[in-house]
Amino acid sequence: METKTIEVDIAEDQFKNLRSPIKFLKENGKEGISIIRKTFSAIALITLTNAFLLIFILYQFVAIEEVRSKATYLILAVLVCVIFFAFGISKSYRYALISALSIAYKKMEGSIKKLCSVIINKVDGVFKKNANVTKKELKQVVNIQKITRDKFDKLPRFIVKGLTRIIYKIPMVEFIWGLKNEIISGDKETASGKLFTEIDEIITESLFEDNNRKWLLWYLPLNCILVLGIIFYKVV
Repeated sequence: METKTIEVDIAEDQFKNLRSPIKFLKENGKEGISIIRKTFSAIALITLTNAFLLIFILYQFVAIEEVRSKATYLILAVLVCVIFFAFGISKSYRYALISALSIAYKKMEGSIKKLCSVIINKVDGVFKKNANVTKKELKQVVNIQKITRDKFDKLPRFIVKGLTRIIYKIPMVEFIWGLKNEIISGDKETASGKLFTEIDEIITESLFEDNNRKWLLWYLPLNCILVLGIIFYKVV
């Protein structure tokens, strides 16, 4: 069954900078600016912490002659700094990325509802051909990820990729199976509405609500403890 590409409910130029989350956030008022500040404050903390630790390691190597014979442990300490720095920057970027996607998602509510309608129509066609289709067969016939990519093909790659990955994690077939009676009876509007509600709750609760900087509370102390632990217990 062929379906036309969904017309996005918002102007495409609102998403033209979505390839650059920071640029996109700048264009979204106080909420976007607040997220940028939080992102860069996290990056600053991570950078300063690891810069301090690297300077301390260098001082140990240069100033204390006995320490030079234990250079292996100093290299290990440097490696720990590099790993933690890379992890911290990655997490900070992810925070900005998901925050940008969250803002975009709010603007795309109408389009997501249309996507649910497309999915229900596709499933309805499958049930009409075979009312006794199994969950496994339904999953093989209805490729939710492909439908998502096809329906939002005019949007930037980032948002299509993001939506596809999110939907991939949702037990879509289970939800659709639970709506089998509504679909078969022809009440596709109700089925579509219920599918949207299920998707929206999972995306909002599992992805957007958990997107914060609380990880810094364990990241920074652990970063310092591991590096200083190597130096004081193995080197000094």
